[in-house]
Amino acid sequence: MTAICLGKSWKKSKWVPHELTSVQKQNRVDVAIRLLDRNEREPFLENIVTGDEKWVPFKNPDHHNQWLSPGQASTSTPVKDFRQEKRLLCVFWDRRRVIHWELLEKGQTVNAAFYCEQLSRLRDKMRYRQNPVILLHDNARPHTARLTTNKLTEFDWEHLEHPPYSPDLAPSDFHLFRSLEHFLRGKQFGNMDEMRNSLEEFFDSKPLMFYRRGIYQLPEKWQQVIDLDGEYTD
Repeated sequence: MTAICLGKSWKKSKWVPHELTSVQKQNRVDVAIRLLDRNEREPFLENIVTGDEKWVPFKNPDHHNQWLSPGQASTSTPVKDFRQEKRLLCVFWDRRRVIHWELLEKGQTVNAAFYCEQLSRLRDKMRYRQNPVILLHDNARPHTARLTTNKLTEFDWEHLEHPPYSPDLAPSDFHLFRSLEHFLRGKQFGNMDEMRNSLEEFFDSKPLMFYRRGIYQLPEKWQQVIDLDGEYTD
């Protein structure tokens, strides 16, 4: 919404994940340049396996805009209660499909040891994979711990460079989870089985081109970071 007064425009501020410093912006640019250059010299997107975590609530309000007549009051939608019951979804996918996903039990958390167990289960699902694995995940502590680094070395998997505070460069955040948010709107789950079944329905409903588009958007995202001098992309 934009209001104009005395030649000036007022615009609603844009939410960003983190207030980036000049050093962090430059680091994002430097990483984006290196990744673009590498992909131009030797394309590697088809080797990427990416993973991330997301909280899934049992109750998901249906937020939507409304067409109203003059003077008609809009219906209210409760603000999301962040204390409500939810479960942590962990998912790994590539340009073809979701390879492995888990819905954690109440109270279960992801530390380095548990994350390494997940990586082992992921590897089991890819035992017949021909291409080398380039793992793209963010810089959360379990992902960067020495235990995890050693596990990646054991598997002979490469960890793709990813700048801190950059969900806009993580395909799960800018692609998969954004679509999942739309899918979950208005859904309520009575138990874990209902939630699992719904998530499986979502993953299975997406065609190959959906997953491919999420991975192959990365060069465009890297270029945007460069063009924006390290600022967040849309």
